[in-house]
Order: sequence, then structure tokens, then C-alpha cells
Amino acid sequence: MANGTPCVMWFLPVLLDVAGTETDWCPGGKWTPMSLDEFCYRRACCGAKPYCFLMNTDFHYFTHEMVEKYMKRSGVFGMFPSFFSADAATQHYFKQPDLYERDRPLFKKYMPIIKKVAEEGWKPITKAVSSEKYIHLERFGERYITLLNTRSDIPAEGVVTLYLNHASEVVDEYTGNVYPVDNHGIQIHLGPEDCAVLNLFPGAE
Repeated sequence: MANGTPCVMWFLPVLLDVAGTETDWCPGGKWTPMSLDEFCYRRACCGAKPYCFLMNTDFHYFTHEMVEKYMKRSGVFGMFPSFFSADAATQHYFKQPDLYERDRPLFKKYMPIIKKVAEEGWKPITKAVSSEKYIHLERFGERYITLLNTRSDIPAEGVVTLYLNHASEVVDEYTGNVYPVDNHGIQIHLGPEDCAVLNLFPGAE
């Protein structure tokens, strides 16, 4: 992993296989995820190549619920979430069984989904649009559309219109929810900060 890329040197990802960096989404014990602009910048710089995070925070405050939100949001951008330590030297996450055993079900649930999404390759043109401006969309290959409610305080609801080929119904890989497609559109409801990974061809693995 080319650490520090592209947040310091935006031009390097074209020469590298995998980029990433440490991050802290819980400074002072307060949930503070990376901004949408930062996500979009890193995703655009890396294109379809992998990007990896190392969570450097005080894990006494980084709860199981925060870990799930971290994984789900990373997956919207096809990025791989992982963990290090608060000071990049001591109290490593993966040396504390009470932490990684607590979160093991989340790794088993979300990492395979993120891997499938990332392997499809990020595309800059979504070929989908949301009627709700707070539902952010990304596309991976011809199969996945990912969604993020960018509001932290209220739900978001709207119609996502798909301009890609798709089945008569699509499935959210995160929840298993099935959405019928009507005139190329699906009705979506996302809770505050919630995410979805829409598989346009469920069952066609």
C-alpha cells in the first residue's frame, strides 16, 4: 500500500497498484467520518484501483456501531476499511481480541461485499440519478450502484432511476432488501448516514 497517496501527492496513483492512508473518524471520541469531498477526491485520483484505510483512533470510543458505519460508508466508494492504532505505534487493534472478536461478524458480512464491488472497478459516470439530492450515488462496473444518505440527522427518500441494464428487481447487498424496478426506477429509503449497495443482476454470480 502506497501510504499517504493521493492525499499528499495526487499524481502518484497512476504509477501505483494500491493507495491508502491512516485516518481518524473519531477524534476526541466524536464520530466524524471523512467528508464526501475527500471520498470523491481519493476515488477519482485512484480510478478503478484499490484504496485502503487504516483507522487510527482511540478504540475505547470507536464502538461496534461506528465500525459498521465505517465499513458501510467505505464500501459505497469501493474502499477497504481496516485498523491500526491511535498513535500508529501502540495498542494495535489486531492485538486486542476484545476488539477484533467483537467486530468479526462485521468483517465477515461487509468485506466480501466490498471486495465484489471494488473488483468491478469504479466508473466516473454513474448512469443513475436520484430524485433526492442528499442520496449520493457511485457506480462500479455494469453491476453495482452504491448509495449514501449524506445527511446525519434525517432519513432520505427518493426514486433512483437506472440507465444501465438491470433485472426486474434489484437487491441491496448490505441488507438483502429487494426493490422492484418500475419504469427504470426504484423507490429508496435510507436512514441518517445509511448506505446501500444495489446489485442490478441479483442471482447472476
